[in-house]
Amino acid sequence: ESLNPNPLVGSYAERMGDIHAFRNELEKALPLYQEALDLSMKATFIVNVMATARCMCKIGWCRPQHDPSIFRDAFQYLLQGYGKFYLRDT
Repeated sequence: ESLNPNPLVGSYAERMGDIHAFRNELEKALPLYQEALDLSMKATFIVNVMATARCMCKIGWCRPQHDPSIFRDAFQYLLQGYGKFYLRDT
């Protein structure tokens, strides 16, 4: 179960990360994407599978050394949801 019941917190962190990434401030974007991902992964249910996979890919893109495995993991997450119950997707 998520410690924070408000799913918008993860969305807010991802959007702020997008702003920093757009400004090429990847060192500021990375922790925001990680925060959004962590909130999503702690949730009991998958509220938004696409957001989780997006954050995984954005983290892979922002890291100084691109690791192709993170993109594979994001795709697997989309397919399997890591065994969590599915509620809704956008």
